[in-house]
Amino acid sequence: MKLRAVRLSEVGHFGTGVALEGLSGGFDVLAGPNEMGKSTIFRAIEAAFKVRHTSGAKDACDLAAMQGGAPLVEVDFEADGRLWRIRKRYLAQKSAELVDLGGGPPLRGADAETKLARLVGGRLDRTGLLGLIWVRQRMSVELPEGEPEITKGLGRLIEDEIADAAGGGAARRVREAVALALEKLVTKATYKPSAGKPYKIAVDARDRAKAELESARAAADQAAKRLSDLESARARAEALRSPEAANARADMLTRLTQRRGAIARAEEEFRLATQVVAEREARLENLRSRHERLASDIAEAAKLRALLLACAKVQSQVSADVSGLRDALAGLQTSQLTARTQAVDLQSQLDLVDRQERARRIAHQIEELVERLNSVSVSTTRIAAIEAMVARDPIDDNALRELRRSSMDTERLEARAVAALPRVRIDYLPDAEGLIRVAGNVVTRSGEVAPGEALHLDIEGIGRITITAPSASLEPSDNPVASAHASRAKMLALLARLNVADLDAAERQHAARTILVLERETLVARVKADAPDGVSHLSQKHADAVAELAAFASLGDAPTTPRPELETRLLAVRAEVTSFDAREVVTQAALLEASKREAQISAEQVSAAARLAELEKILPPPDEAASRLPSMGAELVALDAGLQSAIRDRGVWKAAIAEPAERAALERDLIVAERAIREVEQSAQQLAVDIKGLESALNRDRCDGVEASVVELRECFDAAEARVSAFATEVRELQLLETLLHEREKERRSTELAPVVTRLQKLASSVLPGATFELGDTLRVTGIARGGQTLSTQRLSGGTQEQLALLVRLAYGQLLADRQSALPLVLDDALVYADDGRFAAMLELLAEASTHHQVVMLTCQAGRIGSFGSKLPMTLVGLTPWRHPD
Repeated sequence: MKLRAVRLSEVGHFGTGVALEGLSGGFDVLAGPNEMGKSTIFRAIEAAFKVRHTSGAKDACDLAAMQGGAPLVEVDFEADGRLWRIRKRYLAQKSAELVDLGGGPPLRGADAETKLARLVGGRLDRTGLLGLIWVRQRMSVELPEGEPEITKGLGRLIEDEIADAAGGGAARRVREAVALALEKLVTKATYKPSAGKPYKIAVDARDRAKAELESARAAADQAAKRLSDLESARARAEALRSPEAANARADMLTRLTQRRGAIARAEEEFRLATQVVAEREARLENLRSRHERLASDIAEAAKLRALLLACAKVQSQVSADVSGLRDALAGLQTSQLTARTQAVDLQSQLDLVDRQERARRIAHQIEELVERLNSVSVSTTRIAAIEAMVARDPIDDNALRELRRSSMDTERLEARAVAALPRVRIDYLPDAEGLIRVAGNVVTRSGEVAPGEALHLDIEGIGRITITAPSASLEPSDNPVASAHASRAKMLALLARLNVADLDAAERQHAARTILVLERETLVARVKADAPDGVSHLSQKHADAVAELAAFASLGDAPTTPRPELETRLLAVRAEVTSFDAREVVTQAALLEASKREAQISAEQVSAAARLAELEKILPPPDEAASRLPSMGAELVALDAGLQSAIRDRGVWKAAIAEPAERAALERDLIVAERAIREVEQSAQQLAVDIKGLESALNRDRCDGVEASVVELRECFDAAEARVSAFATEVRELQLLETLLHEREKERRSTELAPVVTRLQKLASSVLPGATFELGDTLRVTGIARGGQTLSTQRLSGGTQEQLALLVRLAYGQLLADRQSALPLVLDDALVYADDGRFAAMLELLAEASTHHQVVMLTCQAGRIGSFGSKLPMTLVGLTPWRHPD
C-alpha cells in the first residue's frame, strides 16, 4: 500500500482547502515551520483509514476546524495493484465514498468502509498495525503499549514468517481448535454461555425447570393462604350487614345536604345585592361626571373672554417694534460688507509674508533630514555587525535555560544521594575513647560518619561491625548515587556541546551576548526614532522638502508695511466685522422674536375666539347655568345615600356565605359520606364474589394435586442441573488447555521473535554498532547489550530511545514488505532528539527502507533535511491550495 495524495478542508486550522500532492511512493518529505499544519495532516491521514465517517468519538471531533464546519478528508492510495481514492466527511455532513480510479462504480457509506478495511487489512489483517508504523508527534520515543490490536497483528505477522521458514504452525492450529470448541459453548470475552449453543440451551432448560418448580411450590403455598382468606372474608361480610352502622351513615348524609342548601341560597342573595350596588355606583358616577364637566366649561368660558381683551391691547405695540428692527438691520448689513472687504486685502498681504517664512523653515528642515540620514546609515552598519556576532554565539536563552536546569537537577540528585546515605553516630563512654576504628583509622572522639559504600567498624577486643549503604543493593535505575553521576555526565556533555567550561562561564558569555543584544535594540530604537516610517520614507521626505523649497523660488517682494502693523490693522478690522456680526445676530434675533410674538398673539386670539364660540353653543345662558349646578349637587347626595344602603344589604348576605375552607370541607364531607355508603355496598358485593371464588379455588386445588406436582418437578430440575454441570466441567477443561498452550507460546517467544530481531540487528548496525537486542512478550524492545553490559531501554538517553523505537518500526515495516503486505511508514516530527551524526544515519536508513515500502516524513527540521538529505533519493513535497469540486 502507498499514499499518493492527501487533501483536506475545514480540518484543524485549515479553514480552506489544502492538498499534499506528488507523493512518489518512496521517501517523501514535507518540511516546514511549526504550526504549518503537519500534525493536522497526519491526523487527517490516520482518520481516513482508521475512523469511520459515522463516528462521534474524540478522534472525529478533534478534526473540526476552529471556525466550525464539516471536516473533509480525501486520500489517493495504491492497494492491490490499483489506484483508489477514499473521501470522508465527518460530524454535521457524515459521508464516505471509495472510488477505483482505474474504473468501476463508487462505493458509499458502510460499503465503502468495509471495502477500505479489506484493502488496508490485506492477507495479514494489517489494520491493527497502523498504530505501530504511523507515528504521532511526541509518540516516537517508544512503541505503543497496551494495544491488543497491534500485538495481535504482529503475532499473526510473525507466525506467518515462522510458518514459511519451518513449514509448521501446529501449535497455532491446536489453539484455534481449542478456541473453536470454546466458541461453540461460551462467549470469547467473558466465557459466558453463548446464545443458541448447547451449553446455553442446557442452562435455559435448567432455569425453566427451576422456575416451574418454584411456581408449583408457590401454588401449594397459595392453597393454604386461600383457606385463611375465606375465613377472614366471611367475618368481614357479617360486620358490613350491621343495621346501626347503616342508620348512622344515612343521618350524616342528610345533615350535610341541608347545610349545603342554606349556603347556596345565601350565595344567590349576595349575587343579586352585588348587581344592585353596581347599578347605583354607575348612576352616581355618571351624574358626578356631568356635574364636573359643566363647572369646568363655565370657568373656561370666563377665562377666554378675559384673554381676548388682553390680546387686543398688546397687538398694536408689537407691530411698531417689528418695523423699527427691520430698518436697523439694513444699516448694519451695509457697514458689515465694507469691513469684510478691508479684512480680505490685509489677509492677502499677511499670506505673502507667511510663504516667505515657510521657505526659510524648509531650508532648516532639509539640514536636519540630512543629519538623520547620516545617523541611520551608521546605526544600520553596526546592527549588521552585532547580528553576525550573536548568530555565532551558541549560548542563547534556551541553551542557558537548559544548562541551568541540568545544573539544578545535578545538585538535587547529588543532595538526594547524600541524604540517602545512612548516618552512623559514635558516642564513647567515659575512658573508652579510641577503642573503635573506621577503615583502619582510630576514632578518637564521638561524632557522625556517612558511608558511601560498605563501612567497617572495628571494636578493639570485640570484633567488626559492617554497615552497607542502601545504594549498594539498589538497581541502577533506583540508585540515587548512580542517578547523580549520570546527571553530572549529562551536564558535562552539554557544557562540551556549548564549548564552555562551567555554568559561570556560560553565564558570563550569555551576559556579553545580552549586552550586544541590548546595544542592537538601542540602535534599532535609534533607527526607528530617526526614521519611524522607514529609511525610504525618510529619503523621500528629504526629496519632497527640496522640491517644495524650489517651488518658493518664484515668490514676489514682501509688502513694505511691517507684519505686526498688518496684524494689528487686520485684528481691528476683524473686530469691527465681529461687532457688526454680533449686532446683526442680536438684531435678527430680536426681529425674529418680535415677529414670533406678533404671530403668537394673532394665533391666540383666533384660537380663543374659536374655543369660546364652541363653549357658547353647548352652555346654557349664564343665569340658568348658575342655578343648574346646585340642583345637580342635591341629586348627587340622594344617589350616594341609596348606594350606601345597598352596600349594607350586600354585607349581610356575604356574612351568611361560608368561607372557602369551610365550603371545601363541607364538599369533602359530602363526598366521603356518599362514598362510604357506596363502598359498603360494593364491599358487600365484592366479598360475596370473593367467598365464592375462594371456595371454587379450594375445590380445584384438591382436584389438581399440587403437592404431587412439586415432587415431580423437583426430579426434572435435578436432571437439568446435572447436564449444566457437565458443560461447565468441559468449559473449565478447555480453558485450562488454552492457558497451557498460551504459556507454551510464551516459552517459544524468544525463538519466534528471531525474524524481527534479525532485521532489527541489521538496521541498527550503522546507528548502534555492536549492540544486540531483546524483545519481550508485548513485542517491544526490553533490553540492549553493548560492550558486555546489558541495559534496560529506560536507562538510555531520550535520543537513543527514539532512534531505537524507529528502528523497531522499520524492522516490522520491512517484515511486512517481505511478506508482500507493505504499509507506508508515516512519521510526524520524529528524530527531534537526534544529534547530527545519528540524524544523518537515520535518514540513510529511511531512504534505504523506502526501496521496500513507502516512507512519509513530516518534519520541522527543514535546515537539517537540506544539509543531510540532499544526496539521498528523497522527494520534497509542499502544500498547495485545493478546492473540493462539490
